[in-house]
Amino acid sequence: MVEALSRNEAKQINLSSVCTFISGYPFKSENYAKIGKYKLYTIKNVQNGFIESNVDNFLNNIPNDMDSNCLLSFMDILVSLTGNVGRLGLVYDDNCLLNQRVLKIIPEKDLFCWIYTLLQNNTFLDYAVKVATGTSQKNLSPTQVGNFPIIVPNHNYLKKFNNIAEPILRKICLNYKENLDLQKKRDYLLPLLLNGQVIIR
Repeated sequence: MVEALSRNEAKQINLSSVCTFISGYPFKSENYAKIGKYKLYTIKNVQNGFIESNVDNFLNNIPNDMDSNCLLSFMDILVSLTGNVGRLGLVYDDNCLLNQRVLKIIPEKDLFCWIYTLLQNNTFLDYAVKVATGTSQKNLSPTQVGNFPIIVPNHNYLKKFNNIAEPILRKICLNYKENLDLQKKRDYLLPLLLNGQVIIR
């Protein structure tokens, strides 16, 4: 059963009041590699509710002037800013870099699950499409994302919510990561099996 929040139990603010925004780095195409140490996450990788781990380009070196926050971590929140704006996903892979036109959102402590759940709601997607500019291709700015109005409950409510939501979100990301690891092992072993280089016993 969902509890109704009274005015004393919650407040309405803008997203920018409780989040930090990191814009992706404008990597140069001449530095791209077909295979490399780092995956380059672009707007194509941010799908509806998940991150597509397959990428078109890699990099072997990180630019000296790149913000360290553009090296993504497990369960980072990403939002697409161009094209199908407002798409959201959580990072689950390793050694991934944040490209331009993808936004990383860093909520304040204890607000991660709450913010992610709010942004997964169609209300945010509708807002993003409405405020985005451009005719042939929509563009959303970090400022516009930050202006999104949200409701933040008090500490006690957040604690109850986090006790339920945090294990679920973590489990989802761990499952994605495990599936990705299994795919990598399959792609490595299958050619060896077909060539007779390994034998199943």
